[in-house]
Amino acid sequence: MSRRVNHARWWHHLILGGMACVVLTPVLLIIWVSFGSPGAQTGEFTLNHWRLVLGLGVKESDGSWTFSPFPALTWLGNSVKISLIYASLATLIAALAAYGLLRNQRASAHSLANMLLVLQFLPSVLAIVAVYILLRKLGMFVPLLGVNTHGGLILSYLGGVAFYIWFLKEQIAYLPREYEEGARVTNASAWQIFGHIVLPLLAPAFLVTFLIAFMTSFGEFPLASILLQKQTQYTLAVGAPNYLSPQYYHWGEFAAFAVLSSMPALLLLAMIQYWLLYLIPKWKKEK
Repeated sequence: MSRRVNHARWWHHLILGGMACVVLTPVLLIIWVSFGSPGAQTGEFTLNHWRLVLGLGVKESDGSWTFSPFPALTWLGNSVKISLIYASLATLIAALAAYGLLRNQRASAHSLANMLLVLQFLPSVLAIVAVYILLRKLGMFVPLLGVNTHGGLILSYLGGVAFYIWFLKEQIAYLPREYEEGARVTNASAWQIFGHIVLPLLAPAFLVTFLIAFMTSFGEFPLASILLQKQTQYTLAVGAPNYLSPQYYHWGEFAAFAVLSSMPALLLLAMIQYWLLYLIPKWKKEK
């Protein structure tokens, strides 16, 4: 019996190793190109692509300096800022809406929940023209929420929180009501119940919602390409195609920019994984 188990485990490791190679091969190729494709026929190891992306410049043979015309770090900073703000607001709004819909005993709450489900079947791309017109009108009264502003882009993203509401609604539904009923006996308000009971118990679900919202907005292109019109306001998804112009393809810089752009998402994923596996279980044991 032990031999069969070991044999099965060997095949499991082989399959997982093959899948890992398939997934990691494109990543390794991008990293390889970002360093000048060393080992290829015409390629040699160089840090020039990274220096251009980081805004450090490259010194030419005649002593002159060459800088990239694209503000890659500005685009990356814009994407991180927009994604963090949007993910925070989307998680907060979805959590409050999901808790209110689930604990509201009125018949209208059920109808509203079904309406949110129907909204998921409508392609968001078809609403780009309407969103553009609304933000252009809104920008006349509130300039920070108009076209070509990060506030307007975040506001347009918040129109798609229906998925997060449904996701958190299902998580809250599995939460035993005894915790909330015990808190109501002590005259706790709805805000106190949500902040001291629901929020700590469903912290993993809220973190996962935050991560999904961050990743969704971090690489979003259709809305950002329409609403952001100045180069300094671009996100990384809008600015990255500039490296692939019809006149010249900056493959090395493009690859370096792609690797650099993945760092914030990987860092956030590592932090959330650490919270889920270590900090939250440790906090629950202390409680």
